[in-house]
Amino acid sequence: MEIEKVSKEVKKKKPPALTAEISEKEAREYAESIIYTMHEPLIILDHNLKVVFVSPSFYESFKIKPEETLGKLIYELDNKKWDIPKLRELLESILPKKEALRNYEIEHNFNTIGKRVILLNARQIKRVLGKERVTILAIEDITSRKKTENKIIYLSYRDQLTGLYNRRFFEEEIKRLDTKRQLPLSIIMADLNGLKLINDTFGHGEGDGLLKKTATLLKRACRSEDIIARWGGDEFVILLPKTSTDVSEKISQRMKKYFKKLIIKNVSSTCAIGIAAKISPEEDIESIIKEAENNMYKNKLLEKAGDSWSTISALEQTLFEKSNETLEHTHRVSDYAIKLGKSVKLHPQQLDELSLLSTLHDIGKVAISESILLKEDKLTEKEWAIIKRHPEIGFNIASSSPKIIHIAKHILSCHENWDGSGYPHGLKGEAISILSRIIFIADSYDVMTSKRTYKKAMSKEYAIKELRRCAGYEFDPLLVDKFIEIISN
Repeated sequence: MEIEKVSKEVKKKKPPALTAEISEKEAREYAESIIYTMHEPLIILDHNLKVVFVSPSFYESFKIKPEETLGKLIYELDNKKWDIPKLRELLESILPKKEALRNYEIEHNFNTIGKRVILLNARQIKRVLGKERVTILAIEDITSRKKTENKIIYLSYRDQLTGLYNRRFFEEEIKRLDTKRQLPLSIIMADLNGLKLINDTFGHGEGDGLLKKTATLLKRACRSEDIIARWGGDEFVILLPKTSTDVSEKISQRMKKYFKKLIIKNVSSTCAIGIAAKISPEEDIESIIKEAENNMYKNKLLEKAGDSWSTISALEQTLFEKSNETLEHTHRVSDYAIKLGKSVKLHPQQLDELSLLSTLHDIGKVAISESILLKEDKLTEKEWAIIKRHPEIGFNIASSSPKIIHIAKHILSCHENWDGSGYPHGLKGEAISILSRIIFIADSYDVMTSKRTYKKAMSKEYAIKELRRCAGYEFDPLLVDKFIEIISN
């Protein structure tokens, strides 16, 4: 500290007229000659704690004029009382004992520069006024440093995305609260369903938005004394001191009620919840957490089966709303595909898959903006690259749903060309699943013969001509022959 340097300098230098008692003026000049060399804002106080000198750096730091400080008691500085019965008490108690005041923090709202956090250090200078001693008070503005420290502390215990407590803080708190006095100590574990689907379909920006909204809902559903933390990924944990399982159950039901109103891109979100409580001191808190987690996973399995199809239906509806895809289009494609599938003697199970695939083969387009899907002009290279992502997005959507995961690989290859020039993986010939080859033909024919915002409907004859032209290039030539035979009869 600068104040320590001052003290050492005073001890090194001999004050004027050591053999005689020096005057207060000489002592002040002597002290000032040292203090003027210091960079830290300093104040000299006489034995009555009145300000007799203020360093230039003090005026620079706090924008206070000399006449507003000199001759005043330290408590009157800046024409305000400094939050300080405590400071006065400290100075008056330590100075007679020749002790130092070290690193004392206070807040003061200066007239000139507003609220600041101040660090105070005080020390008496010996052998200056004889019997009367002066005090040097170092006043450091540590506002910026405190803000940085507080931010670091906040970030060390908070989840950066949601603002909730993080796992580290939760684990420390549960150790602190794992006492008999806090029993019953309840735990609620919550797992957000559908986060991966949102991330894969609409991007991580929408997924982050879902997590933030989840944090808001959890805070709304819980009480102010409950400790809510992000456990990791899409999992959250709530610590409820002095709370029975009955009360925890009511809170969890409130959470579920709020989640019914949480909708991202037409997709409603749900939350799997597990509850457990430590009732007696003998129970192990880690086992209670594990029990809540296991209960949550059981609940997740039950909810996932029921939610998956409604989620897919919602995505399908979104696709109809934002693109040229219509329910009539999917019905026609399904009809063409089933007829073609039967003509090549597909197994009944494959026909069922084909029917489902005809509805969902372009489900990945839900993640493509309407401005691209409905664009009447020719797509740019960048826009076309975005369009070509939809099979992979559709694959991710299907993979996340137990009810349609079996058609995920077919969705992925519905835009592969027979000669290997398609996308996304450039599959060739029979490496492309037969279901995907059938859907590609049926879908292409219906698109050609239907009116769209960017084109007029082609005649049946012209569409057949195009199918023949592209056979062996885009389409399986044998399947094209079969299909033309079907629609010609």
